[in-house]
Amino acid sequence: MLLIVICLFSILIVGCTDSKPTPLVDKDNITLNIGYLSEESFEKTYSNLLQREYPKLKVNIVPMSDLYRSKVTIEEWVKAHPVDLMYIPAHLFESFIDLGQLKELEPYLKKDSYSLDNRVPEVIALTKLYGNGKLYGLPPYFYGRALAFNKELFDKYKVTYPTDGMSWNDINLLAQRFPQGLSIIDRTPLDWILEMGKTLNLPLYNAASRTVSFNNVEWRNVWDSAIQPLRSGKILFDDINENPFLSGERAMTTMHSNDLNKFEQSRLGFQWDLITMPVNPTKPDVSTALNVNGFYAISQTSTNSDDAWEVLQFLLSERAAKWQNNDMNGLSTLSSQLGINEEERTHRAVFHRLRPELSATDALPDPLRELASLTLNELLSNPNIALDTALNELQRKAELLLKSEPANATEE
Repeated sequence: MLLIVICLFSILIVGCTDSKPTPLVDKDNITLNIGYLSEESFEKTYSNLLQREYPKLKVNIVPMSDLYRSKVTIEEWVKAHPVDLMYIPAHLFESFIDLGQLKELEPYLKKDSYSLDNRVPEVIALTKLYGNGKLYGLPPYFYGRALAFNKELFDKYKVTYPTDGMSWNDINLLAQRFPQGLSIIDRTPLDWILEMGKTLNLPLYNAASRTVSFNNVEWRNVWDSAIQPLRSGKILFDDINENPFLSGERAMTTMHSNDLNKFEQSRLGFQWDLITMPVNPTKPDVSTALNVNGFYAISQTSTNSDDAWEVLQFLLSERAAKWQNNDMNGLSTLSSQLGINEEERTHRAVFHRLRPELSATDALPDPLRELASLTLNELLSNPNIALDTALNELQRKAELLLKSEPANATEE
């Protein structure tokens, strides 16, 4: 009897051992279909990194360019291109989730005891916002924007240094205390006005109802706060390749995280520091400035999901992050990769310091942007035009445009 029990116990142990998935590196004749922008883009990003890690694995890159460019719907693309793993751009990620096209990752995390503790917490929080609290993908990189300021100019003009959590109104008032107060990089004046409204979560255009709100009180206040510093030349618009902040001319500048290395390596002739982008004063610990380019996710229809999960882990590993370490990819979501010294880590922390929030506003269609740009140009060139009059006229023209043109013509 004892011998039978021992034999049965041995069989159970062997059975449990056999049920554990075989590591991908030990498998033969495995093909993994990976959805990516293009094969060329994948090769440029990873070269032969996957082949070196998994020499037996055959990788088939399935181009997603038509989907990225909205030439096909998600359903059409998925039906025509069965894949195991995908790199989904951020603007499509929520739609993939809503359509039930992605596997939830929590079961995989638990099965492998895969910890997210080494990831930037705010990026994981942002990822879960897309999935209403659930995790359907993981991003290898993130990016953001911040404000840099010239400490020596602030000292010279006896102005208190700016701090995290300031509003756009606070920054605009600060800018007016300098000959050249704030440099807005790679934006137009209208972009800046729209960004200020977006920071305040002000609805402007509703794509579903095709309505627009240029002249309500809230938007009028945004325009009003922008007009004076624009007219006085205290807010300036510069190209990153010719950023006068680097030569000490501007007191403050907006900065993209991709340009941080350039700032650090330029050996500027003055002391500078970073603060968070302006926030909504009613939610000073929240920001929409934290973003990701895309997410690796496992297709709901994958017949090879365990191997897809293993490759996903590798593509988000420290080794892969070091391989791809360059400005254009963004900042690694691995905390260990955010700087090699305390100064670098402090600089990078500003891009993820605040709680993330997804923007709920619809993009303003180009025809309406053109109308708004014309109105702004008129206000800046003719100080005798009353703001209320200009915005009321803009609202009237915008409503006429929306009524006269079909929806698809306005949205394109």
